[in-house]
Amino acid sequence: MAGYEGLDPRLAAALQGLVAESGGGIYITSGFRSHDQQQALWQKALQKYGDPEIADNWVARPGSSHHESGFAVDLGFRNAAAREWAHQNAARFGLGFPMGHEPWHIELTGTRSQADRRAYT
Repeated sequence: MAGYEGLDPRLAAALQGLVAESGGGIYITSGFRSHDQQQALWQKALQKYGDPEIADNWVARPGSSHHESGFAVDLGFRNAAAREWAHQNAARFGLGFPMGHEPWHIELTGTRSQADRRAYT
């Protein structure tokens, strides 16, 4: 399925269940990212904010993103009710939203210890 390429197989399976059960209310907006893709995103944030410390608040530096290891996905939501549903039901699929400031960023529960602990987005 589109959007699942490069993801840890456990994350992909859990997400497929969550997305299917949502009835079209949620979808993947950003899954696995190559190092080059992450570099481009970080450079864009650096250009926007002009300060690496501020850019770091919005985009992980290349080599430290869970997206690069296949352990994270950003979701899109059809509406606020779909977002709420995803947050209420993620745990049933072994998923969680570990970053309060990014309510779209979802990961497989327990994989933070398997990836670089400094990674965040």
